Amino acid sequence: MNFQSSDSLLLVGNLKVGKSTIFSWYTGRRRQSVRLAGKGPELIVGPLGVEKFTRIVDAPGFNSLLDRSEDANKVRQLLIEGRVGGICLVLDAKNLRRGISLALELSRFGLPMVAALNMSDEGRQRGLEVNTEALADLLGIPVVATVASEGRGLRQLRRVMSSARPLRIKLNLPADIENAILELENTAPKRVPYTQGLTFTLAAGLPSSQKQLALSANREQRRQVEEILAQLSSGRAEPIDIVIAEASLSQSDSLWARVAQLKAPPRVDWLAKLGKWSRVPLTGIPIAMVVLTAVYLFVGSFGATYLVDLIEGRFFGELVLPIIDGWVENIPWTWVQEMLMGQFGLLRVGLVLSVAIVMPVLATFFFAFA
Repeated sequence: MNFQSSDSLLLVGNLKVGKSTIFSWYTGRRRQSVRLAGKGPELIVGPLGVEKFTRIVDAPGFNSLLDRSEDANKVRQLLIEGRVGGICLVLDAKNLRRGISLALELSRFGLPMVAALNMSDEGRQRGLEVNTEALADLLGIPVVATVASEGRGLRQLRRVMSSARPLRIKLNLPADIENAILELENTAPKRVPYTQGLTFTLAAGLPSSQKQLALSANREQRRQVEEILAQLSSGRAEPIDIVIAEASLSQSDSLWARVAQLKAPPRVDWLAKLGKWSRVPLTGIPIAMVVLTAVYLFVGSFGATYLVDLIEGRFFGELVLPIIDGWVENIPWTWVQEMLMGQFGLLRVGLVLSVAIVMPVLATFFFAFA
């Protein structure tokens, strides 16, 4: 199945920001793999069901749109070819600078966008306060604070998706790069859906963008593009993509300072501290050893030894089984007596095994596991 849909919303974000959690919350198991035209990479698509967008696409995470990774190339291909109608940018509240930098790069494509400020609870735990309204006003798009792992804010995010609009801010680049991008726009074929995005990535010197241009440009256009790019790169100490990345991060720092501030982290109780210590190898490994030892002592010593001896020996051996033996002796058929209370009898083995031996072990194990 080829993928070509302007009514699809693309989930974009840095690595480990919760995109797949948001995607799963909206789609559940209603998803399918689709492939870009030809032998392109596969994408995971699911129904969204909002007025403007009927499908949602889970894009892989990446640090920058200028990355030369396969994941970043996949997203660039989607954007340049106009295969999606909008973007849902997932921001990590703990690393907002990096997310704003990605937003600046995406601004070059002019697509409608909304943003999810995810992991907002973890940001507050670290003393980072982000003004969501100020961030929305700065970007010029709807921004919703979310905690995807708990489903918080995701219904509100879906409601604002139909209000997606292009970013108000734009990535500011050095004058010579801006001029080269304008020249490339006048040279590149206009039948490419998002020429501005293509020329932006061309100026960055990405080979994948040059391959994309080759599919739609004639020989003369390709020659002119090569001349513009050669002139842009001439005499530079740093590659163009590094210059653009540094400009994006620098602008992101100044924008971040307008919407976020660091405060003293809120007081953390001992359970939260213990949870934090358990995730750090230096303290987590000793904690794990203590926990495993405690579980072994509770299940192995208390459950499998003390409780089993108590229930099997005293309760059944001294109280229950003698009473049952007295009842069974009154049965006139020897084979019935053997079947019930013989060495392998139903009551002697089945009842004692399940209640006196298995139950204490399982009960203590699941209690400790819980």
